[in-house]
Amino acid sequence: MAWYVVFHGRRPGVYSDWANCQAQVTGYSHSSYQKYATMEEAVHAFQTFLLAQHGFQQQSNDESSSSHKNEGFKLMNVDEAEHKKNNITWGDVLLVLQTIVLVVVAIVIWLK
Repeated sequence: MAWYVVFHGRRPGVYSDWANCQAQVTGYSHSSYQKYATMEEAVHAFQTFLLAQHGFQQQSNDESSSSHKNEGFKLMNVDEAEHKKNNITWGDVLLVLQTIVLVVVAIVIWLK
């Protein structure tokens, strides 16, 4: 059974038949899809694609003592400032909440 991955289309994802895949790409400008022999290959390809879209790239590490590969993911972006700029932490949220409380307290004191 063939499996299809829609990378760019109406609804990107993994599809088990051509009719559903075709519905996602026909008439869609710059659509992108590929056929795979197994579901595992299709899912792996789509997951790798999604991770690459979010700034991750797959890397394989060969272990000299074994014949298998451990697969991992690493950031493609070396610029940590750019990476941190797009990530909001709980510390950031607490800082904003503290600032809002201070402003409200200052306004209440000023209005008295």
